[in-house]
Amino acid sequence: MVIACLLDLFNTQIEMCDALTDPDAQLQTLATRIEAQGFRPYVIPVGGSSALGAMGYVESALEIAQQCEEVVGLSSVVVASGSAGTHAG
Repeated sequence: MVIACLLDLFNTQIEMCDALTDPDAQLQTLATRIEAQGFRPYVIPVGGSSALGAMGYVESALEIAQQCEEVVGLSSVVVASGSAGTHAG
């Protein structure tokens, strides 16, 4: 129910693929089609890791470290990780 509401809220459309023989090419084809409709897609690579995403995690880790020193006083931070992009932070 919540997922359906979020999909509607953000006007999300799910694109299903029969087979991922060349996922990068399929993502690029989809991005090109979306651009032709006047939108600016941001392609997240298969696995979810990118240089921009890694820098986001670095910035996040620095902010968490600062907050731990100044306010919170935590001794540990636990994160979920799938494709190792999170480890940059």
